[in-house]
Amino acid sequence: MYELTGPESLSLPRVAELLSQAVGHPVEEAVAGTTGFDGDLFALTFERVRAGSFAPVTDTLEQVTRRPARTLALADLSVLSVERPERLVDAASSRLVLT
Repeated sequence: MYELTGPESLSLPRVAELLSQAVGHPVEEAVAGTTGFDGDLFALTFERVRAGSFAPVTDTLEQVTRRPARTLALADLSVLSVERPERLVDAASSRLVLT
């Protein structure tokens, strides 16, 4: 099993900032659309993300692909605003929605 990461550790606010730039309006993090076990699992996962549990960065992706990993800032995020915008940003609240 490989632990694949990008080349940098990102906070959720930083991800929201980068996605805001990609979609052209402010977004903020939110977990929506889940209940029961799935909702509990999302909540637990995001608590761990906020606590930095997934912060370590590895170079495994580069070793496996033999290409440097791209930062989220350098990735082409414009596709996010086109492919399934309803899964990305709730238009009414401008919140980043993870469903």
